[in-house]
Amino acid sequence: MFTRLTSPLTVSLLASTVAAKCSSFGIDFQGGNTYFQNVSSTDPFTFVSTFEANEDIGCQKDITNNILYDEAGDEWECTETPTQPDDTKQLSTCPVNKSDLHTGSWGVVIISNNGDAEPIAFDRRFSLVVGEPATTTFTPTVTVRPSCESTASDTR
Repeated sequence: MFTRLTSPLTVSLLASTVAAKCSSFGIDFQGGNTYFQNVSSTDPFTFVSTFEANEDIGCQKDITNNILYDEAGDEWECTETPTQPDDTKQLSTCPVNKSDLHTGSWGVVIISNNGDAEPIAFDRRFSLVVGEPATTTFTPTVTVRPSCESTASDTR
């Protein structure tokens, strides 16, 4: 459940993303951004990805192995996602609840043999701010002033 991202296979697959003909895009968590997570939630951490072929032979019919990791190098193996059809939102669920997350640097590694095509690997890094959500209530007040003008519509 908790391992380190240091295996030679992981390193070589991550290096292969430069020439990948199949791309993966984050829908809810995108690389380089910061996101809020509710520490009161006992829901599991999830993320959504899409896959898109860059060439005719790009994304083959296969599954991806998805790994969530934190800045300490702890990892959680999340549910697999299919690489096809193109541009279809694919949800991966991780075995860690939002209440167990912490503020800091996180990432998702997405790895696949990609059928008979070139293997793919993507490392999507992001930051999480984990805490209690704050609610602010705003009540607008309208002030009506009497008009200074009078209208003479009836002159009998």
